[in-house]
Amino acid sequence: MDTFFAVTNNTLRRFVGWSERRSPWLWRGLAVAVLILITAFNISQTTQLVNGERYFWLDDDQMIAMRYARHLAEGSGPVWNPGERVEGYTNPLWVVVMAGVHLLPISTAITSLVIKLIALALAVTVLLLSERLLRTLAPQARLAVPFLLIGLALCVDVFYWSTNGFETTLLTALFLWVVVRMVRESAESTPKVTTYLLLGLIPLVRSDAYYVWASAAILALLITPNRRRTVSYLALSLLLPLTHVLWRRVYYGAWLPNTYLLKVSGLDGTLRRGFSQWLIFVRAYAVMLAVATIGVVMLRDRRIVGLYAGFVIGSLYIFMVGDDIFKFNRFMAFIVPALFVAALMTAYQFGRNHTRARYLLYVVLAVAVIFAGGLPHPRELVSVNGGPERAIAPALLVRDFSAPDSSIAVWAAGTAPYFSERYTFDLLGKSDAVIAQLPPRPGVSVAHNKFDMDYSLSLQPDFVFTFFPSAYVDEVVAQPQSVLLDQWRNSYSFSLILSPEFAAHYYPNPVELAYLQRNNALYIHGDSAELLTLDKWQNPEVE
Repeated sequence: MDTFFAVTNNTLRRFVGWSERRSPWLWRGLAVAVLILITAFNISQTTQLVNGERYFWLDDDQMIAMRYARHLAEGSGPVWNPGERVEGYTNPLWVVVMAGVHLLPISTAITSLVIKLIALALAVTVLLLSERLLRTLAPQARLAVPFLLIGLALCVDVFYWSTNGFETTLLTALFLWVVVRMVRESAESTPKVTTYLLLGLIPLVRSDAYYVWASAAILALLITPNRRRTVSYLALSLLLPLTHVLWRRVYYGAWLPNTYLLKVSGLDGTLRRGFSQWLIFVRAYAVMLAVATIGVVMLRDRRIVGLYAGFVIGSLYIFMVGDDIFKFNRFMAFIVPALFVAALMTAYQFGRNHTRARYLLYVVLAVAVIFAGGLPHPRELVSVNGGPERAIAPALLVRDFSAPDSSIAVWAAGTAPYFSERYTFDLLGKSDAVIAQLPPRPGVSVAHNKFDMDYSLSLQPDFVFTFFPSAYVDEVVAQPQSVLLDQWRNSYSFSLILSPEFAAHYYPNPVELAYLQRNNALYIHGDSAELLTLDKWQNPEVE
């Protein structure tokens, strides 16, 4: 046993020495390479070759934002359907970025790929800003840099949101940029107005990100040597989001996004669901949180306390709004790099006189962060929300073979509406103010618990996307209706198939193409003029 410990100690001593002699650019390069490889894997899983052209997509919710962005770039404004004003997105600044991509001379087939590359650049920015924050707060802790960079590059709450095209990465990067500037300015006793203007952009990245704003604001108040000026700058920073709120009221006729009505308003058990969501985060990052908590209690460094405050504020926000439909920690992802830095600072302070012990603490923290998401199957790292791989080809068929003024109805409201380029009825209400104000159905996940299929189909969309093979639809229809309705009345997909409107006007009129019948059966309203042109439709060639 003594021999084992001696060998281990000697190996660790040599590795510490080797690490100290390496350039920081080695670790930066390795971390960036990891992000590039993960992004490349994601891209390879979110693409489809249809009729000889390769198409890319984002998470289905982000494809909703892409539809708003395209209409904005085309001059129709940030709208779901031109001429209608319903705010069915929660990420206005990300929509603006997406609109900029749509101004480029590129096909809509690759716009999602460009967004993923932008998100990759933002993820790299998150790594570099995290390193800068650590070097600013603890310049002597240079041994922690490799663990910070590699740990974050392999952290699911960094790469999952960037590779799937979420605005979360932009939010995290902006938060870290503001925090780094605040820490540096506090050391120089010179808070700058530009830092607080950047802070004011945070609630524009996500309309609910006032809790992220508050996290940075508390840090500023704790560490600033000039509190009066800081308070005035904080007030100034709110002008941008408040201006946006007034614009929303004028443009959309509402003080809050339609998504708030859909996901929060009228829901019961918010605190219980929020606590369950919070526990997911706490269990995932238990080691990092424990070390950071020790740092708050024992070191009493206001900078560590300020970073930790973001966790507290984020926790309160989750308790207020409840759970999320996504597996990982979207609401708290912004604070993970800062908490990791706080934990590494704490490890440095407690192991300051014992290099190898400090190194072991770094190893434990990095491994814990890397495995915060457990051991997910690689496919779990690719969002399949809304079944986008089943929506691309049917959407392109509608685009190519239907009249430009035809309409579709979908419950997965991202990929199919974006690529079909048709007027769309959102069956789950993100972009339908009537549906969003319905009472929620029990036992159904948030954002999928408000619908009225008979109401939506009574508006007579030309096409209905089922996202099921036709044989499955036939099987459901053939079952005793009383039994199915009693068992599945709160399931949006079954409610669509079992709707009297669907049975009377759509089910008798399937689009009889083999590809659709195998993957995503389409049905046409019996009074639609599109029935007269079905002979022109052709099966797509899909990879």
